[in-house]
Amino acid sequence: MRWRGTAPVLLHIAVILLLLPVPSRSLWTCGSDADCDYEGCSDVDGSYGCRLFLCGHGFAGVCAGPPSCSSGTSSPNGRVKPESCTTCSAGKYSEANWETCKECSPGEYSEVGSSSCTSCAAGTYSQTPTATCDLCGAGTYSSSSATACTECRAGSYASQAGTASCTKCARGKYSASIGAVDESTCIQCPPGWFSSEGSSSCRVCEAGTYAPVQGSPDCSPCEQGTFSRQSKSTTCAVCEPGTFSPVSATVCLECSAGSFAAQSGSPECSPCSAGSYSRQSKATSCTACLAGTHTGSGSSACTPCEAGTFSAMVGATSAAACTKCSKGKYSGAEGADSEEKCRTCPAASLCLYEGQTSPDTVGFWFTLCTALVAGGFFKTHNP
Repeated sequence: MRWRGTAPVLLHIAVILLLLPVPSRSLWTCGSDADCDYEGCSDVDGSYGCRLFLCGHGFAGVCAGPPSCSSGTSSPNGRVKPESCTTCSAGKYSEANWETCKECSPGEYSEVGSSSCTSCAAGTYSQTPTATCDLCGAGTYSSSSATACTECRAGSYASQAGTASCTKCARGKYSASIGAVDESTCIQCPPGWFSSEGSSSCRVCEAGTYAPVQGSPDCSPCEQGTFSRQSKSTTCAVCEPGTFSPVSATVCLECSAGSFAAQSGSPECSPCSAGSYSRQSKATSCTACLAGTHTGSGSSACTPCEAGTFSAMVGATSAAACTKCSKGKYSGAEGADSEEKCRTCPAASLCLYEGQTSPDTVGFWFTLCTALVAGGFFKTHNP
């Protein structure tokens, strides 16, 4: 009695299941008390469709669906007979249970039956679905996943196909060509010019520098005592005597008064030694001080000995060389060059001290006298 009551309910459930869409697991035709059998289903457009029957004793048979296509293959309906899965062609790929194979993107490739695409290596490229990437030709290059090759820029070249990067022209050379295929396109810079690595043109040496030969990687500074006034110089000129120059000079500088440069190409001027001088700039030598004068080093003129002194020495280095006129003599002029320039005091005057510049007049300067004897006086001190 219990089974009779449930039979209508089971029949109702079976009818509902027949009206539902086929799920991801296929329902197979089952016999009473029998397991579902894949071969018991009918072939419908290359895939398997199975009908649901009420199995004996009130059980419905539910079986696993047929196998899906593996990665690298496809079928329009996804679930197919194993022999109906189509292998993806070169330039395409698929994952498991895909209905169609997808094309690789530009810059990628795949072999037959691939489950994924691979990026093109540097030095290769692809523009359409393909089994391999094409090599970049000489004079071009590419990075990975490239859809096209790029020409080598000016200042570089690629001599072989499949290049990931172009080779730069060496220092001292240049190339204005785009897409160059050989190192011979890199040309040496002319004298007076230079270039860095990978240059498309040469640059001129600035004033104060030079490049003596072709293919110079850089310009050399003019050394001390030389100069270059113009750009593109291949040599530096030597400074003339009386002038000097520092490194990288564009002109020579004149030695100032009190200094000199005796030789050409002088890196600096020398000060006149003590006892000599140079009055003008651009001097090539210094002149010794005349007798009656003196000076220290680096002087543009000599200093005369003071009045009351003299010096017969040529090239005196200080005032210590000036000697005072002896007692009884005087010298009123500066720069006396001999003792003869010290004059004897005239009558009615006195020169009692060394280095007097003028005689002392009796009765005017000497007013403090002491009586010695009747009718006579003598001086005791200077007022």
